[in-house]
Amino acid sequence: MPYKLSSVLRGHELDVRAVFPGVFPEGSILSASRDRTTRVWVTEDGGRTYSEGHAFAGHKNFISSVCAMAPTENYPHGLIATGGHDNVILVWTLDSVEPIYSLTGHTDTVCSLVAGKFGTLLSGSWDKTAKVWLGPKCVMTLEGHDAAVWAVLLMPDHGLMLTGSADKTIKLWKAGSCQSTFTGHTDCVRGLAVISPVEFISCSNDCTIRRWMTTGECLQVYAGHENFIYSIAALSGGGFASVGEDRTLRVWKGDSSPQVITLPATSIWAVTCLSNGDIVTGARYSI
Repeated sequence: MPYKLSSVLRGHELDVRAVFPGVFPEGSILSASRDRTTRVWVTEDGGRTYSEGHAFAGHKNFISSVCAMAPTENYPHGLIATGGHDNVILVWTLDSVEPIYSLTGHTDTVCSLVAGKFGTLLSGSWDKTAKVWLGPKCVMTLEGHDAAVWAVLLMPDHGLMLTGSADKTIKLWKAGSCQSTFTGHTDCVRGLAVISPVEFISCSNDCTIRRWMTTGECLQVYAGHENFIYSIAALSGGGFASVGEDRTLRVWKGDSSPQVITLPATSIWAVTCLSNGDIVTGARYSI
């Protein structure tokens, strides 16, 4: 069944730069904005509508990234991490209006975040580095890119990490060491997503999406977007979704032409996929 626009979540005052599935309440959505707030949207009517459940404000400049961290014994509802133009990562619970701790060390905008197992967090920054955090401590810094690290990714197995950069390359890391560099994109790499334990996809300002093996082979190049592609996300039932500056959400299945949905927004900055198969986008003026 093709996708269609089902709801618009209004509340942010400026561009929504990042979206992510929430851990708690079940089915919730996290959004982060240039208005310096992060919001939790809670489902109503069996998931047909959403309302704003919580808002966090603590960054001194706009927020570029957000992710949910898995529940632990100490934090049964999980944690929420946000990265901003103030070079700081703030970590929150749903039970407090103040962050429980902040992560400092990046020297420029923190533009990408992803959480791993055992409380780890991987961040990417305009300062050309990625950092691995365990609780409030930086345990590893990944250096080697020649420009901003726009995207970070943790592969599900083998302890592998990926970084995508404005230097047009993707790097594969293990135990803090760069194992290989993937080349092929001809402009900034903006997003990464896991397809399988040994495959991932990347999107770029060169208007293409590439499918890779972690061993280095580029399996396929997908074309269709007419402008920069800012974000990409894997669908739970197979396939993936992508968004960009051409105002479209594209849903890709296999080798077939994508479903193209033009949204009532200008730049579409972010996309994520929920466990129920729904797709969420973050854009200028509305989610």
